Amino acid sequence: MKKVIALAVTILVILSSLWLVRSRREARRGREQRDAEYRDRLERFQHDLSLGTPRSGVRRYLDAQKMPYGEANWNFDVKIGDEPGDGWACDRWSVYVEMRFSHIKGQAEPSPFDNLDDIAIQKIGHCL
Repeated sequence: MKKVIALAVTILVILSSLWLVRSRREARRGREQRDAEYRDRLERFQHDLSLGTPRSGVRRYLDAQKMPYGEANWNFDVKIGDEPGDGWACDRWSVYVEMRFSHIKGQAEPSPFDNLDDIAIQKIGHCL
């Protein structure tokens, strides 16, 4: 009887280990695929919008592309995806292409003449 229990426990441990390895491999593959899609989207923005483009030109581009965007902290953010969270502290991550603009120190409001300074991927977590 002890041999049967030991065999059953061994089989259970092996199957659990195989399942864990497979699920981690699938998660990594999914993350790599999403990252490649995010890089493609980023490269499209970098190709279409030259650094130094005024804020008004970037706004016209986004409006012409019918791309919804938000304005936060003087930047434009275009949501391009969601990442699954770890299930413990963060339930998900929102992924954005963030367009950052230069502005004059002490400037109170964004200006249509602020220049595009950087385009990058930004991930914001929805965490506890």
